Amino acid sequence: MRPLLTTSLEKQKEVRLSLEKEALEIAKECGGIFVPREKRPLQELMEKAQGNPVVVVEKEKACVYLPGGKTFHFHPGSAVLRFKTMQATQKPDPLLEAAQIREGDKILDCTLGLGSDAIIASLAAGKDGKVVGLEHSSLLYALVKRGLKKWKGPIAPAIKEAMTRIEVINADCRQFLASCPEKSFDVVYFDPFFEQTIPESQGMQLLRMLGKNTPLTAGVIAQALRAARRRVVIKERRGSPVFSQLGFPHVIASNSSRLAYGYFEVQER
Repeated sequence: MRPLLTTSLEKQKEVRLSLEKEALEIAKECGGIFVPREKRPLQELMEKAQGNPVVVVEKEKACVYLPGGKTFHFHPGSAVLRFKTMQATQKPDPLLEAAQIREGDKILDCTLGLGSDAIIASLAAGKDGKVVGLEHSSLLYALVKRGLKKWKGPIAPAIKEAMTRIEVINADCRQFLASCPEKSFDVVYFDPFFEQTIPESQGMQLLRMLGKNTPLTAGVIAQALRAARRRVVIKERRGSPVFSQLGFPHVIASNSSRLAYGYFEVQER
């Protein structure tokens, strides 16, 4: 996949040059091709891309256009809803319950995706903690990294601060974990593509199209256990055989959710 990068139609030269600079930076990060807009209609650019994504950099966001009329742009909406639910119920998010994240913790999110889980983890770890998010897809990496740092929509200050604290790395988690020193993170977390899908939002459908599906193995989990100080956590659908296949001894799920979390307590091993 080699994305085509361009900009929105901007009349002001200063704005246009700024957007072109940003599009060039994203193109470099994801191995894409930059094409000046020059009043070209979007359809012409879609044809020029020959089935590859077209990314249009605008003042407020970078929007991905895919064949078949599907579109995507980074939005922290899922994390915002989870934050509001925690505030309303005075209960921790299910991820935080499973991972037992504390202030000051260092967390490795091996499957960053759209960044929602990393934002929630960053909220819990606080300003003295650290979240490192790995994304194997170079396009998703470039877009989500940009979105986390530059989101300009209305948002609670705590969410904004949590977003900007996340370090995003373009890497395959298998190779990254193999290079980690022992006990270098308090929590190591995985949210892989589910083997058996459940009804998904449009954002998750597009994530499947843009992302890279690398199934987890016992070897990857072993590397995670070596790199973790306290817990290794995985999210899957409730009732998934993946928990037992990978040997997770603990699984927690609420009856009202289609999701479940499995975890290893590293001290138990």
